[in-house]
Amino acid sequence: MAHPNIQKRVLIIASNTEAAEILSILLRAHEYDVVVEHAGLSGLTVAKSYYPDAVILDLETSATDNYEIAARLRSMSELRRVYLISVSNSSSAPSLDGVSRIDSHLNKPIGYKMIPVLLSHHFLNREIG
Repeated sequence: MAHPNIQKRVLIIASNTEAAEILSILLRAHEYDVVVEHAGLSGLTVAKSYYPDAVILDLETSATDNYEIAARLRSMSELRRVYLISVSNSSSAPSLDGVSRIDSHLNKPIGYKMIPVLLSHHFLNREIG
């Protein structure tokens, strides 16, 4: 039987190269297909051709307003259902029902082991429901 995470594509948009690499290694160990971008606009460009199932977006990635990047991801019809996880240093979570429609938010420092759990839970619920 194939692993349930095969075929699931995850785009990581984070300027911290070390953190992004650690997370990508962890997700690949869980058999996710992972692409890393270090700037919001280049991440948006990649998303248009990569069609990720999930995006992990560091809200403090670059000078670009990454809430705008999230909103632009949501505006693309082919990415309407993408699972969007935001990560930030902020103690207050972003609006989960605003224009950017962020699905889950994690505060830094994050426990990397939590992200595969969030992804698996999301994909399992989407398949069931």
